[in-house]
Amino acid sequence: MIVEAVGIVVFGVYIFRAWASMPLWYRALLIWAVAGAIIAWFYQLSGSEIIEIDAQKLSINKQILGWTRRKVAAFGEDC
Repeated sequence: MIVEAVGIVVFGVYIFRAWASMPLWYRALLIWAVAGAIIAWFYQLSGSEIIEIDAQKLSINKQILGWTRRKVAAFGEDC
């Protein structure tokens, strides 16, 4: 994640320095690429969550950066 963030920053500095000499279509393409990379980086950082419900239990699996946290709640007979 850190290497990717550094790559985005270095690429952004390159774009900033060469901005005046680039054609308009190339500027738009580069802005789109950098914005996509930043959004993808935040998406990876946020993780994912899976909620499973069956007749006996409720389980919530949350995965962030390769680490999984699982919470399980069993339903009682009174429910």
